[in-house]
Parts: sequence; C-alpha cells; structure tokens
Amino acid sequence: MEVIHIGIEQSHLGIKFIRITVKAQLTGMEHELLLCNEVPFKGQANLTTDQQRMLMIDFSKKIRAKGTRPGSEIYFSALKNDPYLNSLRANFDYAVTCHKSQGGEWDHVFLFLREGMYHMGPQALTR
Repeated sequence: MEVIHIGIEQSHLGIKFIRITVKAQLTGMEHELLLCNEVPFKGQANLTTDQQRMLMIDFSKKIRAKGTRPGSEIYFSALKNDPYLNSLRANFDYAVTCHKSQGGEWDHVFLFLREGMYHMGPQALTR
C-alpha cells in the first residue's frame, strides 16, 4: 500500500484519527480510511482496552438511537463499516534487507505480503 493523501487529524472520544487515502500497489485501487493516530505515538500495539470499550459503547449508542437491534443483520453490517472501530492500527517499524541497506530514509515504502509469509515460524526469521 502507498499512502497517497493525508488529511486533517480529528478527535473522536478523545482518540486521535487521521483520514488517509491509500493505493494498493497490486491492483491500483484507492481506499479512503481512518488511521488511528494514537497507536504509533504511544508505543503500543493497539488501543487500550478502555479506549476499545469506549468506541464500542459509542457505536452501540448510535446504532440503538437509529432503532437497530443488536444481533440483527443491519447491526453487524454497521459494525463492519464503522470507521472508528475499523480504523487502521499501524505502527512504526524498521526492516533491513539481506543486502544490509543503509541510510534509513526513503521516499517510498512498499510492503510485499505473500500468503506464505503468514506461516513462517520463528526459526525462519533467524536465518
């Protein structure tokens, strides 16, 4: 994915988000989504349990105000499409190729994820 546009930061329930547009390198498709801007700057892998709970309670209040019952098909559809609950949770990372790249600053970052990469055990990472 390539980030092609970074919007203005916004706050929802005291949690910082930023609207971004990304482009899939393989398909060329563009997607607009929210990036949770709390995670990378707090040194954590995800939102805290309390923050997650706040987002879920807020979602439940909004959906019930519309008269939608929990457990219904409409409820689950709305849950899957809620931009805050489904915001991108990314973190800073650093990788070095086998060629021992130097410098540390790049204009573009590309992630090549293949299905087989998800099945590598810890031993594969130490080779």
